[in-house]
Amino acid sequence: MKFESNAKFGQPGESGSIFRAKAGGLNITVHKIIYCEGWHLSCAEVGIRDRELKSESLFKAIREAEIVIKKKVEKMQKDIAKAIEESIEISRY
Repeated sequence: MKFESNAKFGQPGESGSIFRAKAGGLNITVHKIIYCEGWHLSCAEVGIRDRELKSESLFKAIREAEIVIKKKVEKMQKDIAKAIEESIEISRY
């Protein structure tokens, strides 16, 4: 997965604090938050915002983010399959 960095011109890409990637319809951001330790993950398409990652290094944080998103999508797929399998029922509220 290719990430774009906000690193300053002339600095190595890894020196940035925000890393964005597009994977299909997902916009994935691994980033730092001012006054907070460590890396965080945001991916609006799967409902993740500023989730703290346990990894200390950038590359480990990116791998962790991939795992978190994969698990979230798998859970969503199971929930959707379950909802589709249920019969349609209409009631008053």
